[in-house]
Amino acid sequence: MAGIITTIIFAVFGGVGQTYHGGALSGMASPITLIMLIPVVIMLIVSHRTKNIYAGILTGLVLGTATGLLFHLFKFKDVFANHPSSNEVTGFLVTGIDDMLPTVALVIAVFGMVGVLTQAGMLDYIADRILKSKLGRTVRGTEIISMTGISLITAIFGGVTSAAILTAGPIINKIGHARHIHPYRRANLLDGTANGIASIIPFMSVFVFIGAALTKLSPMVVAAGCIYPMVLFLTFLFAVITGWGRRMENDTKVK
Repeated sequence: MAGIITTIIFAVFGGVGQTYHGGALSGMASPITLIMLIPVVIMLIVSHRTKNIYAGILTGLVLGTATGLLFHLFKFKDVFANHPSSNEVTGFLVTGIDDMLPTVALVIAVFGMVGVLTQAGMLDYIADRILKSKLGRTVRGTEIISMTGISLITAIFGGVTSAAILTAGPIINKIGHARHIHPYRRANLLDGTANGIASIIPFMSVFVFIGAALTKLSPMVVAAGCIYPMVLFLTFLFAVITGWGRRMENDTKVK
């Protein structure tokens, strides 16, 4: 639903009113690059059918690399190259791992933090306090608390949704289970809200900063152009307030 609404908004209103004068993206702007969507689709299919995200990612990586080389979107040296003279190894396989190391370290730290909080009983304490609050006594109130919590945590982590989801997930799962909210509903609420407005706050989101650096636009303009996260958040908020699509663990719908 959020995707359909976003498509309509872009079709009717277009961009955000500021002209893109070129940047790091200019050299990559070509219709032929759309062929790279095929490996992405296959990756999603493999992940869904095998229920193994690692198998899907590996398939997507191998197929994506082969597709890019086959259609001359990049050269093999862009994938991996060794430079003995400068004692340097380059290519997106190397830089990709290097760029992901900070995120991996952050996620590992989050796992440790959550483990300490769990063993100390803090997660149970927080969940119990939420459930005993006036708002947390109802299913709708619990979902509102869940959206608020994951939004705040995502903003604190600078829009890094993986770390935010790992941090908020255990608590949202506990309070959602206590109110018999269906696991699919809990998971979608967690993931959808994390990727909503909180992930594109102009002065906090790392993704907005990256977008601004690539396009040479201001962070405010980049954030304003991220229509989908805004619509996604509003869609989930509408679903929470109205009860649209709400399912309980016994598959019944409630208000």
